[in-house]
Amino acid sequence: MLTILALSGAEVDGSTAIRVLAAVGLPVAAAAVWAVWMAPTSAHRLPNPRRLVVQVLLFAVTGVLAAATLAPWVGAVFFLAATTVFGVLARRDAVTAGRR
Repeated sequence: MLTILALSGAEVDGSTAIRVLAAVGLPVAAAAVWAVWMAPTSAHRLPNPRRLVVQVLLFAVTGVLAAATLAPWVGAVFFLAATTVFGVLARRDAVTAGRR
């Protein structure tokens, strides 16, 4: 996700300064959101299904940016792959929690 955000930021319309800011700022913002609400060691980690919803939103935004700036297939493949992986992980966590 961070790489796709950086590449997408580098391709936005605008001056070189805007592109550099977007290429650095987008992944930094995504990493900050992840660190605060999704990281396994975060003190403020969201429980599922809220965590999955925020993850899907991050992937959707990344996919839309990639589709708009890189190529539509890049955005679609990224979104589908990432959402599938985290959906499976969320389901596994729910099953594991039910066994406890």
